[in-house]
Amino acid sequence: MLDFGKNIFPEMLELGLLLRGYNSPEYIKDVGTPERIDKVCVDLVSGRVDMARLDHEQMAVFLDRDGTINKEVRHLNSPEQFEILPGVGDAIRRLNHANYRVCIVTNQPVIARGECSVETLRQIHNKMETLLGHEGAYVDRIIYCPHHPDRGFEGEISDLKCECCCRKPGTGMIDSVVAEFNIARSSSWLVGDSSSDILAAKRAGLHSILVETGYAGLDEKYLVTPDYNFADLPRAVNFIIEGHPRLMESLEPLAANLKAGEMVFIGGQSRSGKSMIASALRDLLRSQGINSVVLSTDRWLRGESKRSDGVLGRHDDDHLRDAIAKIDTRNGTLSLNINAYRKLKREQIVDAEHLRIESDDVVIVEGVIALYVSGAASRPHRFYVSIDEEERRQRVLREYLLRGWSETEATAIYENRLIDEVPWVNASASSAVNLSVVDHKVIIERNHDYK
Repeated sequence: MLDFGKNIFPEMLELGLLLRGYNSPEYIKDVGTPERIDKVCVDLVSGRVDMARLDHEQMAVFLDRDGTINKEVRHLNSPEQFEILPGVGDAIRRLNHANYRVCIVTNQPVIARGECSVETLRQIHNKMETLLGHEGAYVDRIIYCPHHPDRGFEGEISDLKCECCCRKPGTGMIDSVVAEFNIARSSSWLVGDSSSDILAAKRAGLHSILVETGYAGLDEKYLVTPDYNFADLPRAVNFIIEGHPRLMESLEPLAANLKAGEMVFIGGQSRSGKSMIASALRDLLRSQGINSVVLSTDRWLRGESKRSDGVLGRHDDDHLRDAIAKIDTRNGTLSLNINAYRKLKREQIVDAEHLRIESDDVVIVEGVIALYVSGAASRPHRFYVSIDEEERRQRVLREYLLRGWSETEATAIYENRLIDEVPWVNASASSAVNLSVVDHKVIIERNHDYK
């Protein structure tokens, strides 16, 4: 028995014949054993072989590298520094089996800075692919940007010191993969740990997930909000494959009662899943041809120096009510300046973003005080979100630990909020539809008109 790689190709080369290769992203399998033949037969019958053809739109998950796949090392420039994060191999293997294209898009300014050669970067990626391969996982493409806009580094490569369209939050790397693989942006995702990743996803028309490894979004270089947050890549992948479809399905009774131009208010305790519900509801409405806009009441948090006691002492609720009233009475396109909030510095940025809201957009307001301010709208839909209290406690503690607070300080924050926030928020939830979230599924506990 002859083997192409060991026998036929070498003999052809010895004879001076020309060999050409095609690096195909489509379905190719070695069927040299009965087990492999059986697997290919299953893939053929299931339609997996046909769906891998590039005349079909493909689903993709774009992954940042440093801080998402591997442990964050500032200016990583050698294979020895590369350490894959726990569970990443299994998570990528799950994406492979779920028919997602897995593409790494990574800024590598160490090339432009002269701190890492292209050959060394190749060795780093070889190590990464080998480690993933040991767990039965693979990536379809690795795209990197070697540029860096700032000059003045010893040993820098002047030709690469430039502004470019590929460096995130630019979308050049994403756009090239979309073109090569015929990627459907609306059903694809980007997972990363920095604000540049999230802004790139937003600009490219992808769903975004911020993971709390690496920078955990606390670089705050760009004032942008992710669609979803998860502790790490394995949890993000679980949501993409299982959680998001389950969440979308369970929200269908709510979406069925919403009409163009209406306002939705989603309240609940901090870290109870309000933003996740809001993003999923927006995704569901979009799939039904209804555009929606999500506004977080966190944008109206006061800077630390301007706060007073209690929930309302932390929020600029008067200006938030004014904004809601403008949205509720909009006639045509509304131009609205909205604030932003920096978590680390605990400061409010006034008029940080200019927002256009069309007359038929559904506007979803989510946050701790969302139900309290819903009275500024004429006919609001009101939902109250809750999760298991121990899970919520762990989320609150993790949030403040990530910000650099001690465990004692984080615990004190949680306990203080039990006193000054929980009763107040619960009191604002009268007549709201109660939504209990369990394993990324929404259970409507009191549905009123929602059947």
